[in-house]
Amino acid sequence: TKNQYYWNADKVYIDHVRIQRYVSAEAYLATVMQGGYDTEPHGLTPDLFKQLEQNNPDMVTMWVPDLGQPAFEFNVLKYPMDIVEVRQAFAFVVDRELLLEIAEPGTMPPDYYATGLTPLWRDAYLTDELKAQLNEYVPNYEKADELLTSIGWTRGSDGYWQNEKGETVTIEVSSMNSWPIFFACGEAASLMLDEYGIKSTFNAMELSSYWEYINNGEHQIA
Repeated sequence: TKNQYYWNADKVYIDHVRIQRYVSAEAYLATVMQGGYDTEPHGLTPDLFKQLEQNNPDMVTMWVPDLGQPAFEFNVLKYPMDIVEVRQAFAFVVDRELLLEIAEPGTMPPDYYATGLTPLWRDAYLTDELKAQLNEYVPNYEKADELLTSIGWTRGSDGYWQNEKGETVTIEVSSMNSWPIFFACGEAASLMLDEYGIKSTFNAMELSSYWEYINNGEHQIA
């Protein structure tokens, strides 16, 4: 509710703000498409964004840079993500450029050097000499093969990678189920791993359960 004692209250033209909580992507998307929000910051996949524009011809889109990007988080305390070669193989398998096709409009190209910086900041602060010393993790199945083979992993008769004990390795990618860019890209990454030969499952969770899952260190990739 607007603070009547604010020093410039007569110039504040919004009397109150109501925040709506949703617990699933379905509930969120239904409300968005029905015009249930005056402002919506969560971002939609390109096809849903186009549909939203068609449903609301008077909609105004504001592009606000946050100087950050969605990213994958590895739980380095949990097998097999505690093995650096497995993490590197993941980076060579998952095509982040391809994920842009289903990410929310406005998502910028990824950083392939694992610097933790968006390309804008990376190129502003890293010299070409320093970048030349870093691995460039563009999609490359052959390099992923070399990394996994170097730690004693082999492909089983079903095409899936097995560890040095002959056990088929399964990697879980988890995500919140209420923010389209995260669960859409998370599921796509899981499918890319599986297609390459790393058995993978995708776990989309209700938001509060998802944060608890991560805080407890139960995830492998989030």
